[in-house]
Amino acid sequence: MVVGAYVTAKALACTERKYFWPALAFPSLALNLPYRWLWLSSLDYYNWSQIDYGREKQFVPEWLGRGRPFIPWNSTDTLLLAMLTATTLGWLALRRNERRCAGLGFFRDRRAPRLFLALFAIMTIEAWLHISNRSPYTYISHFEKPDDWHYVYASQMLPDGRGAVNTDYGYFVGLEELFRGHNPPGPPMLFVRRPFVFYLSSHLSYFIGPYHACLILNLLYWLGAALAFYFFVRDISGSTLVAVSAAGFIACAPGFVMYVAQPMSYLPGFAMLAIAVFLYHRLVATTQLASLVALAAAGILFGVTLLTYDTFAWALFFIAYAWLAGVSTLRALGVVLIGGGIYALYLLLVFRVFHLPPDHSNDFVIGEAREHLIALMHHPVSGRIFDLCSGYASNYCLQVVQTNFYIPAILAVLGLFLTSAVFNVRATALALLLPSAAGFAYLYFGQSFLAAYSRFNYPAYLGVVLLAALAVGSASSYLLARRRRKMAVLALALPFLACAALANLDAFGFMPHLYFHFYFSSGGIFGR
Repeated sequence: MVVGAYVTAKALACTERKYFWPALAFPSLALNLPYRWLWLSSLDYYNWSQIDYGREKQFVPEWLGRGRPFIPWNSTDTLLLAMLTATTLGWLALRRNERRCAGLGFFRDRRAPRLFLALFAIMTIEAWLHISNRSPYTYISHFEKPDDWHYVYASQMLPDGRGAVNTDYGYFVGLEELFRGHNPPGPPMLFVRRPFVFYLSSHLSYFIGPYHACLILNLLYWLGAALAFYFFVRDISGSTLVAVSAAGFIACAPGFVMYVAQPMSYLPGFAMLAIAVFLYHRLVATTQLASLVALAAAGILFGVTLLTYDTFAWALFFIAYAWLAGVSTLRALGVVLIGGGIYALYLLLVFRVFHLPPDHSNDFVIGEAREHLIALMHHPVSGRIFDLCSGYASNYCLQVVQTNFYIPAILAVLGLFLTSAVFNVRATALALLLPSAAGFAYLYFGQSFLAAYSRFNYPAYLGVVLLAALAVGSASSYLLARRRRKMAVLALALPFLACAALANLDAFGFMPHLYFHFYFSSGGIFGR
């Protein structure tokens, strides 16, 4: 990780900046030395608290304002309030010293740092609205069964019935034990291929526990995604308004709200896609002669992305984007090979050197889909393949629309008809849709039951957000050019407010089915 951070900073010409080496040295020590060497063992959270407080026996609604105190104060509320207060104070300090903001890194507009502090405050509020039993990934299991069953697939990670999360959390949080030096008799190896975020969280959970550690990291990843995509969209569109709109859409994106209070790798995976796209654009696709250091940095970043979530299909985007940018596709192949090599080396260490037992529980899904695809290719003129082909586009579009909660997808259709003077934004958006479309094609034509799970198509949010931001930003720019400032602000703010409302109404008990259909498709031949 430290090597990757240095190589990336070197490629971005940041190593000569003041305080770079102290900024690299401190996390290097913190992330690599055992805390007992730093005399911090007395602060170990696991010495005075446990993780698993048991399964929830039945669903207990926690909708705000429905027979329940609006703020039942607990440690999670205190943590989020502290983060919100610090963010607000930072925003006020930057407002008083606005001139200094012009020199902050990549920002051209001195108001941009305040924008992102405001977006982080919004993210923090959304996280508070969706903690415990208000977290969509906790409560959607309740809607899988008849209501009178009071069913829920959830467990508590905090005492007194608090910190409810989806019970799958054990597969993820258990990875922290490996990084804390524990080697239990039956370590949870199902998702051992996605360890990176738990390597990070293991250092923070040492002090505050996995629930709060992952909540903080998820918020930081969410902010990182908004920042990265802001820079990327600004670069390719040449418009700050389009970039601001893109960052706003990500700040209220349902996929991030869904998982922000879950100690799992889903939200970091979504965020890493935005970060990887931006840095690949800066390191590889913006110059005809990218240095070997830049290629290595992009490859390491792709390797980290693979170790965060299953993002193999995004190799297609790297190749397509290199072609669109007019640079050699060999660079993209080099980045993919470096990233794949890092991923393969990690698996080699886990299974061959450390001899941890592999878990093949989910392998049958890929195997069955492969067998169905082979059978289809052996009978290419069968009626079945024509039925599948006729429904592929409609099923894919339906799931993309559902996972983005409709409004950004509708705006994205408008964005398809708009162009940018700097770069072919429309082609870039289609390239961002390509990985999810390819992954869905494998599951759909392989007739896997996972094709009914809309959430697997959520990584398409980057393409949807890019097109939607192009539509909104272009409309706002048009109104500004005609000196209709209030109308321009309204055109920029209304879509964001509408998306924020849809993403957060469930916290009050309204329309929780939106998140159920984020997870499960509601139509098509695989519908439920």
